[in-house]
Amino acid sequence: MPNKVLIGIPTAPMLDYGEYEAKWPDNEFDRANRRWERVYGRFNGPSTERQTAVRETWWKHQAPATCKFFMGNTATKAHDADDVVILDCGDKYLFDLQRKIQKMARWALDNDFQVMLKVDDDTFIHPAMVPFLQETAIDYGGCIYNEYCVGGGTGELYSRKAMEIIANAPDTVFPEHRHWEDRWFGEILHAAGIQATYINGFTDEPNTSPPTRYSFHPVSPKGMRQMYQEFYLNDPGGKTSLRK
Repeated sequence: MPNKVLIGIPTAPMLDYGEYEAKWPDNEFDRANRRWERVYGRFNGPSTERQTAVRETWWKHQAPATCKFFMGNTATKAHDADDVVILDCGDKYLFDLQRKIQKMARWALDNDFQVMLKVDDDTFIHPAMVPFLQETAIDYGGCIYNEYCVGGGTGELYSRKAMEIIANAPDTVFPEHRHWEDRWFGEILHAAGIQATYINGFTDEPNTSPPTRYSFHPVSPKGMRQMYQEFYLNDPGGKTSLRK
C-alpha cells in the first residue's frame, strides 16, 4: 500500500519572518533566485498573497496527498477553510514555529498519515513529489546542512517514527538550538539515532537544480505562478521537465 501523505505548511495570518531574514547576508543563490522575483527579507505582514499563490498553483494538483495550512491562535473565523487546521499554539517565528510543527506532527499521527512533508509558504512543489512520498521509506530527509539537520524551506520529510519523536520532544532539550526549528529537530532526531537522508531534488536553487526535481525554495508569489506555468501547464505531469 502506498504511504498516506500529508503536505503541511505552518503559517500565520501575519508573518514576522522579515525581522530575522533581513539580518541574513546576501549570497549567491539569493542573487540567482531573482529570476523568480524572490525579494529578500520581505516576510513581514499578511500572508494572504503567499497562501493565495500556493492555492492557485501546485496545491490543487497533489491528490492523493492531503495538503493543509496550519495556523495558531491568532487565526480567526475568516481564516477557517477546508485546507486550514487551527492549532493551539502561537504564531510567531521564533519558538512558536517549533511548537506548531510539533502539533502538526501530532495531528498527522492522529489522522493516520505515514509521511509528513513540512514545507514553507514560499516553497514550490514539483509534480514528481507526491509519487516519491507515497513510496519512500525514509525516516527523516531533505536538503542536509550541519551534517545531520534538514533545511526547513525545501522540505522536511518525516516518517511516523520521526513524527513521534519530534511531537513528544520537551522544550528543555537542546535549548541552545531552539531558536531555529530545523536545527532543533535535527538535533533531536540525531540524538535518537535517526540519521538525516539527503534527498536529491529538494532544491535550494531553482536555477541550478539537480536532474530529479521535487521542491524549490524560496519562490515569491510571482515566481510561484511562473513555475506553475512551466512545470504544470506547459508540461502536464511534469514528466519532460525531469532531466533524467
